[in-house]
Amino acid sequence: MRLPLDPRYATLGLIDGIIIALGLGARVILSARVPSGVGNIVLDAGIFAAITNLVTSIFTELHQTRAELLDVERKMVISERGRLFGTALYRAGQLRALNRALSFSLTAFAGASIPLLPVIFLQGEPFFGLLVPLLSLFILGFYLGRKGAGNPVLWGVAMVLAGALVTVVGRIFPA
Repeated sequence: MRLPLDPRYATLGLIDGIIIALGLGARVILSARVPSGVGNIVLDAGIFAAITNLVTSIFTELHQTRAELLDVERKMVISERGRLFGTALYRAGQLRALNRALSFSLTAFAGASIPLLPVIFLQGEPFFGLLVPLLSLFILGFYLGRKGAGNPVLWGVAMVLAGALVTVVGRIFPA
Protein backbone atom coordinates (compact mmCIF):
# COMPACT_ATOMS: atom_id res chain seq x y z
CA MET A 1 0.00 0.00 0.00
CA ARG A 2 1.44 3.36 -1.06
CA LEU A 3 0.89 6.28 1.27
CA PRO A 4 0.51 9.63 -0.49
CA LEU A 5 2.07 12.64 1.15
CA ASP A 6 -0.29 14.58 3.35
CA PRO A 7 -0.28 18.06 1.68
CA ARG A 8 -0.49 20.04 4.91
CA TYR A 9 2.31 18.14 6.60
CA ALA A 10 4.40 18.13 3.41
CA THR A 11 4.10 21.93 3.27
CA LEU A 12 5.00 22.25 6.94
CA GLY A 13 7.95 19.91 6.45
CA LEU A 14 9.28 21.96 3.53
CA ILE A 15 8.94 25.17 5.55
CA ASP A 16 10.65 23.64 8.55
CA GLY A 17 13.49 22.22 6.46
CA ILE A 18 14.08 25.56 4.74
CA ILE A 19 14.10 27.48 8.01
CA ILE A 20 16.44 24.99 9.72
CA ALA A 21 18.86 25.14 6.79
CA LEU A 22 18.70 28.95 6.72
CA GLY A 23 19.69 29.02 10.37
CA LEU A 24 22.41 26.38 10.15
CA GLY A 25 23.77 27.57 6.82
CA ALA A 26 23.45 31.35 7.15
CA ARG A 27 27.19 31.90 7.10
CA VAL A 28 27.55 29.88 3.89
CA ILE A 29 24.46 31.36 2.22
CA LEU A 30 25.52 34.95 2.86
CA SER A 31 29.17 34.51 1.91
CA ALA A 32 30.53 35.06 -1.57
CA ARG A 33 32.58 31.86 -1.52
CA VAL A 34 31.50 28.28 -1.03
CA PRO A 35 33.47 26.31 1.54
CA SER A 36 34.42 22.75 0.71
CA GLY A 37 32.10 21.33 3.38
CA VAL A 38 28.86 22.86 2.07
CA GLY A 39 27.61 19.43 1.03
CA ASN A 40 27.97 18.32 4.62
CA ILE A 41 25.91 21.30 5.78
CA VAL A 42 23.14 20.35 3.34
CA LEU A 43 23.21 16.75 4.53
CA ASP A 44 23.42 17.70 8.22
CA ALA A 45 20.54 20.15 7.96
CA GLY A 46 18.44 17.61 6.06
CA ILE A 47 19.11 14.81 8.51
CA PHE A 48 18.53 17.10 11.50
CA ALA A 49 15.21 18.33 10.10
CA ALA A 50 14.04 14.86 9.06
CA ILE A 51 14.83 13.16 12.37
CA THR A 52 13.45 15.88 14.62
CA ASN A 53 10.28 16.15 12.57
CA LEU A 54 9.79 12.40 12.40
CA VAL A 55 10.18 11.93 16.13
CA THR A 56 8.09 14.90 17.23
CA SER A 57 5.33 14.44 14.68
CA ILE A 58 4.88 10.68 15.15
CA PHE A 59 4.43 11.10 18.89
CA THR A 60 2.14 14.12 18.62
CA GLU A 61 0.06 12.53 15.86
CA LEU A 62 -0.29 9.23 17.73
CA HIS A 63 -1.27 11.16 20.85
CA GLN A 64 -3.83 13.16 18.86
CA THR A 65 -5.23 10.00 17.26
CA ARG A 66 -5.56 8.33 20.65
CA ALA A 67 -7.29 11.38 22.14
CA GLU A 68 -9.72 11.57 19.21
CA LEU A 69 -10.52 7.87 19.45
CA LEU A 70 -11.07 8.07 23.21
CA ASP A 71 -13.51 10.89 22.52
CA VAL A 72 -15.28 8.76 19.89
CA GLU A 73 -15.33 5.87 22.34
CA ARG A 74 -16.94 8.06 25.03
CA LYS A 75 -19.51 9.34 22.57
CA MET A 76 -20.34 5.81 21.41
CA VAL A 77 -20.72 4.76 25.06
CA ILE A 78 -18.70 1.61 24.63
CA SER A 79 -18.75 -0.05 28.00
CA GLU A 80 -15.50 -1.94 27.74
CA ARG A 81 -12.65 0.58 28.01
CA GLY A 82 -10.03 0.25 25.28
CA ARG A 83 -12.10 -2.00 23.04
CA LEU A 84 -11.89 0.54 20.22
CA PHE A 85 -8.09 0.34 20.04
CA GLY A 86 -8.16 -3.04 18.30
CA THR A 87 -10.56 -1.95 15.59
CA ALA A 88 -10.04 -0.95 11.98
CA LEU A 89 -10.84 2.63 12.95
CA TYR A 90 -7.88 2.73 15.32
CA ARG A 91 -5.56 1.12 12.76
CA ALA A 92 -6.68 3.74 10.22
CA GLY A 93 -5.86 6.45 12.75
CA GLN A 94 -2.41 4.96 13.30
CA LEU A 95 -1.83 4.81 9.55
CA ARG A 96 -2.89 8.45 9.21
CA ALA A 97 -0.50 9.46 12.01
CA LEU A 98 2.35 7.58 10.34
CA ASN A 99 1.53 9.16 6.97
CA ARG A 100 1.61 12.64 8.47
CA ALA A 101 4.86 11.99 10.33
CA LEU A 102 6.57 10.60 7.23
CA SER A 103 5.26 13.48 5.11
CA PHE A 104 6.64 15.97 7.62
CA SER A 105 9.98 14.20 7.93
CA LEU A 106 10.72 13.49 4.25
CA THR A 107 9.75 16.93 3.04
CA ALA A 108 11.79 18.55 5.82
CA PHE A 109 14.82 16.72 4.45
CA ALA A 110 14.03 17.98 0.95
CA GLY A 111 13.29 21.50 2.21
CA ALA A 112 16.66 21.68 3.95
CA SER A 113 18.41 21.49 0.58
CA ILE A 114 16.50 24.45 -0.90
CA PRO A 115 18.60 27.22 0.74
CA LEU A 116 21.93 25.53 0.14
CA LEU A 117 21.66 24.11 -3.38
CA PRO A 118 21.73 27.55 -5.07
CA VAL A 119 24.91 28.28 -3.12
CA ILE A 120 26.53 25.13 -4.51
CA PHE A 121 25.43 25.67 -8.12
CA LEU A 122 25.69 29.47 -8.26
CA GLN A 123 28.98 29.95 -6.46
CA GLY A 124 29.80 33.54 -5.63
CA GLU A 125 26.15 34.65 -5.81
CA PRO A 126 24.88 34.92 -2.22
CA PHE A 127 21.88 36.91 -3.44
CA PHE A 128 20.39 33.79 -5.05
CA GLY A 129 21.29 31.70 -2.02
CA LEU A 130 18.95 33.91 -0.03
CA LEU A 131 16.39 34.72 -2.74
CA VAL A 132 15.51 31.10 -3.59
CA PRO A 133 14.64 29.97 -0.03
CA LEU A 134 12.81 33.21 0.81
CA LEU A 135 10.78 32.97 -2.40
CA SER A 136 10.08 29.31 -1.57
CA LEU A 137 8.90 30.31 1.91
CA PHE A 138 6.62 32.97 0.41
CA ILE A 139 5.06 30.42 -1.97
CA LEU A 140 4.57 27.88 0.82
CA GLY A 141 3.08 30.51 3.15
CA PHE A 142 0.81 31.70 0.34
CA TYR A 143 -0.31 28.08 -0.16
CA LEU A 144 -1.12 27.73 3.55
CA GLY A 145 -3.06 30.98 3.47
CA ARG A 146 -5.08 29.79 0.47
CA LYS A 147 -5.85 26.49 2.15
CA GLY A 148 -7.66 28.22 4.98
CA ALA A 149 -5.05 29.70 7.28
CA GLY A 150 -6.05 33.24 6.40
CA ASN A 151 -4.79 35.96 4.11
CA PRO A 152 -2.38 34.26 1.64
CA VAL A 153 -0.16 37.32 1.14
CA LEU A 154 0.09 37.89 4.88
CA TRP A 155 1.06 34.26 5.44
CA GLY A 156 3.62 34.45 2.63
CA VAL A 157 5.18 37.59 4.08
CA ALA A 158 5.17 36.07 7.59
CA MET A 159 7.09 33.03 6.31
CA VAL A 160 9.62 35.28 4.55
CA LEU A 161 10.10 37.30 7.74
CA ALA A 162 10.59 34.09 9.75
CA GLY A 163 13.20 32.90 7.26
CA ALA A 164 14.98 36.26 7.26
CA LEU A 165 15.01 36.38 11.06
CA VAL A 166 16.43 32.87 11.34
CA THR A 167 19.10 33.77 8.77
CA VAL A 168 20.13 36.83 10.77
CA VAL A 169 20.24 34.81 13.99
CA GLY A 170 22.19 32.06 12.22
CA ARG A 171 24.67 34.64 10.94
CA ILE A 172 25.14 36.23 14.36
CA PHE A 173 25.32 32.88 16.20
CA PRO A 174 26.70 30.41 13.63
CA ALA A 175 26.29 26.70 14.19
